[in-house]
Amino acid sequence: MVNTAEDFCQLQIEQGNYELAAKSAEQELKLLHPKHPLCVYFVCILMQAYFMEGQQDRADNQFTRCLEIIDFGLGPHHPLHINVYAIMA
Repeated sequence: MVNTAEDFCQLQIEQGNYELAAKSAEQELKLLHPKHPLCVYFVCILMQAYFMEGQQDRADNQFTRCLEIIDFGLGPHHPLHINVYAIMA
């Protein structure tokens, strides 16, 4: 059962529906302030979707965007950085 937009996006990534995951994440990002910490989750979804579709440049851009959001809202030494680097790795 899908309970949230985050769950839906993650499920689409796991099922290989990268285009749907990216579209859903983009829709959710429109509802949030661009630097809100919750954006990190949806930007990571975009990062994964683009990477799996072979769009490395777009994935790299989302990676940088994630780090900027974390730095802005949570600080440069927040442990969430580790998760973002792990996803990109």
